[in-house]
Amino acid sequence: MVKKKNQENPSISVVMIAHRDVALLRAALTSIKKHFLKGRWELILVNNGNYPGISDVIQWAVNNFTQEVVVVDTKETQPGAARNLGVARAKGKILLFLDDDIECFSDLVAEVEQIFEQYAISVAGGPNLTPKNSNSFQKASGYAMESFFGAGPMSARYAKKGEMECDEHSLILCNLAVRRDDFVQFKGFPLGFASSEENYFMQQVSSSGGAMFFSDRLAVFHKRRANLSSFLQQIEKYALGRAQNLLVFPQSFSFLYFIPTFFFFYLISLPFFREQAFYLWPLYTYMGLSFFSAISLCWRKKSILALATFFLFPLIHIVYGKTLFMGLLFWFRKRKSLNAHG
Repeated sequence: MVKKKNQENPSISVVMIAHRDVALLRAALTSIKKHFLKGRWELILVNNGNYPGISDVIQWAVNNFTQEVVVVDTKETQPGAARNLGVARAKGKILLFLDDDIECFSDLVAEVEQIFEQYAISVAGGPNLTPKNSNSFQKASGYAMESFFGAGPMSARYAKKGEMECDEHSLILCNLAVRRDDFVQFKGFPLGFASSEENYFMQQVSSSGGAMFFSDRLAVFHKRRANLSSFLQQIEKYALGRAQNLLVFPQSFSFLYFIPTFFFFYLISLPFFREQAFYLWPLYTYMGLSFFSAISLCWRKKSILALATFFLFPLIHIVYGKTLFMGLLFWFRKRKSLNAHG
């Protein structure tokens, strides 16, 4: 652990995992240095796996930030476990989790302080937006994820919605602020989750009466996956995280989660009922809804790229539905290990 400068205890601890991509990490840290100008805060950098070049960028932060920088080195581990290690070194009353592939364009520290002073809440977050310099595929995938048809209630994470009380579906860990007392009370993030560890944590907060808040003031740019293959891998990761979440916290069940799974099995069964005209109606209905959603996105976004969502929607739903089902099967016998904390 390396520290720089002694100062009055910070009110906010910014916790970031430094992992793999040197260029993205440097861009994220540069944006923080440029925009975080007010408030008392510290930066906790968790060097998760010590990938080549990461230590150099971390040292740059230690040398150039005027705030205290705390560095935590660890062997590569799951994101939840890595973040827990960072929190163990944090002194702030509020934890601001940021991913290393985001870029800030406002003073999130100042906004977080103000929001937590204004409202009696346990958790706050905002949308993660597609960067303006994204390629065509990244823009199209961003459109798909901010569409309710594409991502259901989770679509709120990808577009500005103003300010509102919310639940875990609207918030995501790439820009999430949490009261440290609540984090400690629920023993932090579970160690075994492949993804969505924040959803389980927020469900615990909600079940105990804690409130959550969504605000455009906490928006960040979040790099989208560069191509179809990596994008679908991300969808698989989300689905596996949701499956693990359901096994550990079955009270979070929602029928909406399983619509893609039903769609997946419906498509598999089509060849056996292809001569039954009525059996094709769900497919025609789906295609109609997909086309209508794509056209609506084209109109709202004023971009022909949004038409690509007509092809992305079924891929998202098939991959999510299949992975959710397979994840439930695979992790059912191991579900107790998912709830390990530490």
